[in-house]
Amino acid sequence: MKQVSVVVDRDRERVDPLHGAIIDADAISTVHILMWDAGRATPTTLARYDADEAAVAAMLDDVDIVDSYRVRSAQGRGGTYGFVWQERFHFEPYLSETFGLPAVLIVPPVVFRGDGALELTLVGTAASLRELADMLDGAVDYAVTAAGDYHGPGRGGSLTDRQREALRAAVDVGYFDVPRTGDVADVAERLDCAESTAAELVRKAQSSVVRGYVR
Repeated sequence: MKQVSVVVDRDRERVDPLHGAIIDADAISTVHILMWDAGRATPTTLARYDADEAAVAAMLDDVDIVDSYRVRSAQGRGGTYGFVWQERFHFEPYLSETFGLPAVLIVPPVVFRGDGALELTLVGTAASLRELADMLDGAVDYAVTAAGDYHGPGRGGSLTDRQREALRAAVDVGYFDVPRTGDVADVAERLDCAESTAAELVRKAQSSVVRGYVR
């Protein structure tokens, strides 16, 4: 299996009503859609909004496809969780077609950004993801932010094999211990490479893992 993360630029006129409301809201800049069920009579989503309860409730009150909702402060994490029942799910036709491929799945979270962008991670066969890229080309502006083998949620799937090996070596030698009991020289010895190479591998692997976690 392979995975690819993309950022899709969306025009304000083409986005679904919920994303449009997020674009227009001054107090909300990012929404992480954590779970969804489009098969219910009243489609349901669970999301985390980077705003307080009052701001989220005010925004949801003005979205015409929202049937009802419950909001709760995300204590200790910042922001607000919203459990939303919608009258319908809305995807632009070009997205419905491209993301409807049978061998491709969207992996949560899906991120609605206040600048109109949509962040997605998709998992599927290499052939299906190539087909997806062919369908997206010319239909929408997008950028690939990460790609690689799928290793499960939170496993840093965009790491190269060598970066993954470097992280394992760093853990083994105590590089991430507190206090630290190993250094870059120990990692380099495990990898049989120069210290500068080991340092770069660990740094890039850390960056990829942390960015993936924050997304």
